[in-house]
Amino acid sequence: QNFDSTPAGIWARARAGTRLPRAAQRSKERAHGAASGAASASAMLEGFALIMMPTSAIMGFALATVGFTCWNLAVPLYLNLFAFHLFDALFLTVLMDLTGSLVLGYLYSRKGRVDFGFVLRFGPICGLVAFTSAKLGEPILLSHQKLLKGTVGYIPFLYAVAFLAKARTSLREGESGADAPDAFEHSKSSSIPLTARYGSSSDDEVFIAMGNGDAHDHADRPNDGDGHAKEHGAANGQADEHARGVPGLPHPAGIRVDSDDAWPDTSQERGAWLRGTLASVWYSPILENQRRRVSPAAMRAKLVSCAACMVGCGVIGGILYFGGGVIFVTVILFLFYHDDLPLVTGTGCMLMSCVCLGLMATFIDRPAVQLDSELPTYAALVLPCVMLGTALSSHMMLYLSRTSVLLLVSLVALVMGVLITFQRQIFAWAVVD
Repeated sequence: QNFDSTPAGIWARARAGTRLPRAAQRSKERAHGAASGAASASAMLEGFALIMMPTSAIMGFALATVGFTCWNLAVPLYLNLFAFHLFDALFLTVLMDLTGSLVLGYLYSRKGRVDFGFVLRFGPICGLVAFTSAKLGEPILLSHQKLLKGTVGYIPFLYAVAFLAKARTSLREGESGADAPDAFEHSKSSSIPLTARYGSSSDDEVFIAMGNGDAHDHADRPNDGDGHAKEHGAANGQADEHARGVPGLPHPAGIRVDSDDAWPDTSQERGAWLRGTLASVWYSPILENQRRRVSPAAMRAKLVSCAACMVGCGVIGGILYFGGGVIFVTVILFLFYHDDLPLVTGTGCMLMSCVCLGLMATFIDRPAVQLDSELPTYAALVLPCVMLGTALSSHMMLYLSRTSVLLLVSLVALVMGVLITFQRQIFAWAVVD
């Protein structure tokens, strides 16, 4: 383009000469910004994997010992170290608690270490209360979200001291044998029939009476020479286990086969099987063990107190998006004095899974909460580590002696307390500005 030598032409030539360089500079800046953003995201992902993968394994290990939730350590790390948005941090933490508790429940249930009767009684209450509290308590959470960046490391320290004291007492009593504990440990004075190990012989089964719901220990019932259990009177509603006419085929109560060609009525058999299944599912070893130790009035008071504590845990968990497994374990230990720590932990973690399911339901159809699109990538990094730590810890809890288990829980609680309290100093080198 030709320009004259007039002032207007000089100004036009100057504008034309600078227009392309300015446009190129803006394009260069945009390209640099995109490259910088990609590099920052890549560095963020690498740092997240470097820090959170081993930390998640530690949290999964702690979860299987006494139900320690990931919330105490994960939420401050996500908010302070990785600058997550509030609900991104809470969603990922609840997902970690849910995954760890379900894995632990599965592993412990295979060894008979989950009291599903207890979970069925109180789990739905906890989940419903947590869901309602999360919905109604969101303004409280948003107005105090800065408090979530703080730490509460003194709680694990208290558990460390308490379990260390229990381990010392156990060591003094000489309970440091090498044999693995039975699946449901119970007092010598208790007559509650409890299962031994998963997949063991029929002598370890729990028999539920169809008429009155009482449990009878098969191991205490003598067998006759043919291997059939002795017949109990049908008048008191107990199960008749004679298998007549068809060798090796057990028949429910009240159903008899008088000849080799006769078969029981399948509708009655299904009804008896259904009643027995429901009774066995509803049966709670923890509650039955306590019911035989205390008076009916005291048992009712304990049940009411337990229900109130479960509601309180649901309210706190709903407002703070807190799994609360360690609180459930503490309530069961305090109210029902059960010494089988894996059983109590497995039951408490299944209650925590009910709370986490209620909290996860709050993220459905919430337009006000926009979760980060990279959360699936973060979850894919931390969830397998949580599962690995949970599986390793559960195996140790099942096969160590009682004293060793108590010492392990004390050590894990101490490590969690140190990580929670001094996380700023430990991870200061990786703080995101």
